[in-house]
Amino acid sequence: MNRSDLDKALDVAAQIGASRVFVAGALGGGLDHELVNLSVLERRGGEREMIVIGGGVARLLGPGRHALPLKKGERFSLLSAPAARVTLTGARHGLKGERLLRGSRGLGNRSSGRTVLAVGQGRVWFVTAVPQALTRPRRAAIVSLRRTKHAHHRPRQI
Repeated sequence: MNRSDLDKALDVAAQIGASRVFVAGALGGGLDHELVNLSVLERRGGEREMIVIGGGVARLLGPGRHALPLKKGERFSLLSAPAARVTLTGARHGLKGERLLRGSRGLGNRSSGRTVLAVGQGRVWFVTAVPQALTRPRRAAIVSLRRTKHAHHRPRQI
């Protein structure tokens, strides 16, 4: 069986010591590739912070307290990967120590102020409709899955 380009690129990101990976182009192909890429990101998301850039920005967040970079009224969604126990404050639809399962429960929320997500167990995709200001980490890799003339290119360290 073949391994996906994303899986191979994440190997390189690990080799260069990237703590954060920005992924572009993972969701623009065939449905089978899109589903595999999401599966790879979820499976390997505990290794480093994963940020997927497409029609918006998705960040896979693990256990801990996360201040979400949202303006009041900004729309966002939370999707479990595959299940998580979460507390969400500063949102129109808050959650208190609740189990979030795959499905539509975390879809289409809005910030009502300082929005904080506490993940007790599991992982959660935090999705915003528009890209937020992302800080530049010390070591990150940009992974683009768009085909180019130079298919042998490795992820670029920034």
